[in-house]
Amino acid sequence: GTPFRIRRTPFRGRRVFPDGYIAMSVAEIRMSVRVRPTRDPCAVNLDPRTGALALTTGDVFDYPTSVVVGSDQDVAYAELCAPLVRHALTGYDCTLVAYGQTGSGKTHTMFGPPGCLVEARVRQWRSESRGTSTSSDAPRDWGVFPRAVLELMRTPGVRSIRASAVEVYHENVFDLMNERTQLSLGSSKTKFGRRVQGATESGSDDVAARGGQGGVHPSCCTCHKCFQLQEKEKERARAERALIASTRSSSRAVSGSTRTASSSNAATVSSSSTQTTRETFSTVGETLVPLDTPESLAIFARSVEATRTSKSHLLNDRSSRSHCLVKVHAKTKDGTRVCIMFVDLAGSERVARTGATGEAKHEAQAINGSLSALGRVVKMLGERSRANNTRGTHKAPSGHVPYRDASLTMLLRDSFGGGSCTSVVINVAGETTHVDETACSLRFGERMSVVRNEPTRVLGDANARSSRVGSPGGTKVGTLGVADLKRRLAVANGELNALELRGDGGGFVKGGPVTEIESLRRGMEKLAVMDAASAKLRVGLAEARGEQDRENAGKIAHLRKALAASAKQAEVLRSVVERQKTIKAIWAEPTVSYARKAAEVRQIRSELEMEES
Repeated sequence: GTPFRIRRTPFRGRRVFPDGYIAMSVAEIRMSVRVRPTRDPCAVNLDPRTGALALTTGDVFDYPTSVVVGSDQDVAYAELCAPLVRHALTGYDCTLVAYGQTGSGKTHTMFGPPGCLVEARVRQWRSESRGTSTSSDAPRDWGVFPRAVLELMRTPGVRSIRASAVEVYHENVFDLMNERTQLSLGSSKTKFGRRVQGATESGSDDVAARGGQGGVHPSCCTCHKCFQLQEKEKERARAERALIASTRSSSRAVSGSTRTASSSNAATVSSSSTQTTRETFSTVGETLVPLDTPESLAIFARSVEATRTSKSHLLNDRSSRSHCLVKVHAKTKDGTRVCIMFVDLAGSERVARTGATGEAKHEAQAINGSLSALGRVVKMLGERSRANNTRGTHKAPSGHVPYRDASLTMLLRDSFGGGSCTSVVINVAGETTHVDETACSLRFGERMSVVRNEPTRVLGDANARSSRVGSPGGTKVGTLGVADLKRRLAVANGELNALELRGDGGGFVKGGPVTEIESLRRGMEKLAVMDAASAKLRVGLAEARGEQDRENAGKIAHLRKALAASAKQAEVLRSVVERQKTIKAIWAEPTVSYARKAAEVRQIRSELEMEES
């Protein structure tokens, strides 16, 4: 590949150790830049004296902690992701976000080039490692996500590694590990780090009944149910204020030492009640896949690559049309939970340059809309951080942060302005023809660099209920115990069975027209066979791409043609099946309550499997 360069930039008073490693506060968002190599004169130049990035347009950016130029994935992992893995192993929830224009190398950085995530590449890597005195840590082309999982596998004491993958497409969230099942977004609230509302108790039942974004309405919604929720929040706030007033009045009625003790307790209650309640969002019921070997890791990553929505256009042959979020969960022997989220954002694009038309144009508009919502969130958080630095106080100024404006910003609530230790890599293209988009991406990174989080550390007590301390260096202790999870699963299964007996589970209508029902059943069975054939072709295409054989071009072309034909036939049949399902006399959709309870059962079962493994 093209030679690479790295520059660590010790700006803003950061401490630099003799080996060049820069110590940063976990509250800072670590900003890095990766420049895609080019044979043409590069529009992005690195000043060797100051470490600043200078564009041919005259713009200069000095905020990046590190700058990586080139195609060496080993170097990219060491600079972009290895520090996050170290933080995660000490107990912090961590997030790595790849941002940039379309075709700038975000998916290449996260996963690697097409065809590299196959078992054949793992076998080749192992044989090469045995044949040489120096063994590499991962296959040469693999991106930061599989390399991070391999490092967790090699770390002594780490066990039970599992991962989930979801995509945000047109403001809906889909489970990539469960046939793209649509997921709902649940909200939870944390007050001085304590969870006061379960993820399945709010928001998860709204997606069908209220038509919101992923199950949660934006802040500007004025529907009746949103009004009711606002009234409930006001009533809860009034109750808290009444409790504070009664506690203060009782403390004044007591004399002597008792009065002193009561005043202290009242002050504690008052300060606790007036703490800012932080709302977080998460998907409910996504599938967790165990990752035990490098081969299982390759299969997982290949499934993400094959299932995720992508198209080709003038600027990128493999343009992601959705935002992809991969969460890796692990446990250590002492009970410490390790959680790292990898976010591969879809690229911002100008439709006039990409030549997108039809559905691709609508996808580009949805992508740009969600990235604009992320920009508004970053802008408000940056204003808060600057105000805090100016005032010299930790009290944040009043101002609404519009997390609810998009499904993406809701899922990244904990990564920006929340309890995660976050790192962002800005991917840019080096060609002069893309210098305007490069400058725009770097400016966005500059706004991100002033945002501060409140990372929460995880301590090991596997039988303790989780609790958070929402301040830098705070702690979160343990998780729900196995016995409690089993009890919750039994209760949830009982409630799900009751809903199914009541007829809320949907399916074929009893007593409906026999001919129409049989036609729909045959169509669904045939569609399942077609989808399985398409999935097999995608796997074969990925493996063919990874073989690195020049004579394999004919096989790749044949597989692409077969996959396109199979996908087209499946889409035609799927449209017929979906139209038949709209006939209420033969098919009934599951109710919202049933879908919510089924997602809750999947969630509890996944947590239990991880605790028992």
